[in-house]
Formats: sequence, structure tokens, C-alpha cells
Amino acid sequence: LSRSYVVGDRWSDIRLGKHGGCIASVLIENERYAEEAARHQAEGEATFSARDLWTATQWIGEHYAQTQRR
Repeated sequence: LSRSYVVGDRWSDIRLGKHGGCIASVLIENERYAEEAARHQAEGEATFSARDLWTATQWIGEHYAQTQRR
């Protein structure tokens, strides 16, 4: 898990990534959970918030590339 990214649309997914020791947790924005998402986003639980899966995968690719350059 330490070399993994978690992508999910619920905060239970994001918590799994954070507490599981993943590199990053990416939230796919979901209108149903917008209020809960805003609260948890403010608490810094998600590393990134994406509007859709495509945006999430693009961010993961960029984030991974940056970590490899260090």
C-alpha cells in the first residue's frame, strides 16, 4: 500500500487510503456527498479532489512523475 494511490467517491475510500499508508488519496467529487466532502476536504484528508476519474488519473500520473524526479 505504501506505493499505492486510492481513488474513491466516498470518504470511507479516502480514509482507507490515508490510514492504510497510501501515497495519496484522490476524491472523485460526488454531488450526493458534497457537504460531507467539503468538511473532510477542509480537514485535509484527501490529497486531491477531482471532478471525474480522467482528471484523477491525470493528477496521479503527474504526481508520480514528480516523485520520481526527487
